[in-house]
Amino acid sequence: MRPLITPVMIARDEQRFLPGALQSLSLLGPMAAPACLYDTGSVDATMNIARSAGATVRVGYWDDDFARARNEAVAMSGTSWVLSLDADERVVVRPALLHAALLAAERQDLDALVFELDDVRDGQVVNTAPMIRIFRPARACFRNRIHEIVVPRDGGTLRVRAIPREALHVRHVGYEPGEAMTRRHRRNTRIGDLEVEAARGQGADARLLVEALVNRGRSRSLGGDWAAGTPDWLEARSYAADTTFRLYAAELLARAHIEIGRPSEAVPFLQAMQREGSDANLVAWLTAQAFTAAGRAQQALDALQGVSAPVSALGERHGLAPLLQARMLAAAEVGETARAIDDAVELMAGHGVKGFARLLTLMWGDRPAEELTARLRAADRGHLDQVVTEFERLAGEGDKRADAVWRCATGEQAL
Repeated sequence: MRPLITPVMIARDEQRFLPGALQSLSLLGPMAAPACLYDTGSVDATMNIARSAGATVRVGYWDDDFARARNEAVAMSGTSWVLSLDADERVVVRPALLHAALLAAERQDLDALVFELDDVRDGQVVNTAPMIRIFRPARACFRNRIHEIVVPRDGGTLRVRAIPREALHVRHVGYEPGEAMTRRHRRNTRIGDLEVEAARGQGADARLLVEALVNRGRSRSLGGDWAAGTPDWLEARSYAADTTFRLYAAELLARAHIEIGRPSEAVPFLQAMQREGSDANLVAWLTAQAFTAAGRAQQALDALQGVSAPVSALGERHGLAPLLQARMLAAAEVGETARAIDDAVELMAGHGVKGFARLLTLMWGDRPAEELTARLRAADRGHLDQVVTEFERLAGEGDKRADAVWRCATGEQAL
């Protein structure tokens, strides 16, 4: 089998995350050429780790331009297709299906393919976004210093198709609080300033300025400082630019006002989202969050009826676990216990969300532990060991009802 695709990466001091990325890439098998890594100034073991895994390494430099660095990595490849990844990302792949998708893309003369990227935090998928990071180097390249995107080299339109999730999807695992996040925030904000300054140049395209402002606001709000991003998003909304980024700015502003505790100020942006064609599920989801922030649990619960898979203007799909959690808590607060129990069981056994065993025990009350055990078993998607551990912890604290569930789960009627 000739290699069809080359994994390409940029990295700097990624000795912690890089081994996991390279291990996952090994699953691609002979359809993939050895990975190419463009190093932007590592002083740790990053380059040695990459070389030991068989990757081709080039010593490069950093100039506050992600697109340039990524294009340098792409230029190292020698196959028809590249797959661009970061060190804190992991591929989940079925090689035969991906190989078939690439061959089909060649027959259809496509330029790029879209895969799903899961943002994983504390073991949970908080949202899923479509990513164009499989493409033909001869036809496409990266653009933007920050929040870089793939664009056609000839200025036209990319011919793109989505590949099945079971063929390939990617898990991002690197967002963690701490000094690394602080450094990333400072760096991204600095780059965002450069991008906006360039977009403000004489005769600049308003669409590019709106995109740059939205992206700088995203950089400024990294780590949860939503107020820091609002000036850029408000300015982006002030331009009559025909771009999805302008609508995305309204979504970000609505969420920002909810997050900083001013839910009433989110209303004009929620109304604008409705007028301008935002996904109805997303509008309902943000509306429910605004009601929750305002202490109006029943209205939040009403808003969440029938809501599933909210999608942003940029195609990001929000994870179901946060939605289920919000609905569970609202239902519990207004006394709709049966609905709250349904969501709690799904959260814990279906999505692996921790911390709700005590609430579920209280809501379940004195009903037979065997029935709760059966419901947890039926909802299981690989998280029951964790659920059992939570009930065991409560049992050790003297909770008799949790003890009954735990004994049932670990006895003859084991989960």
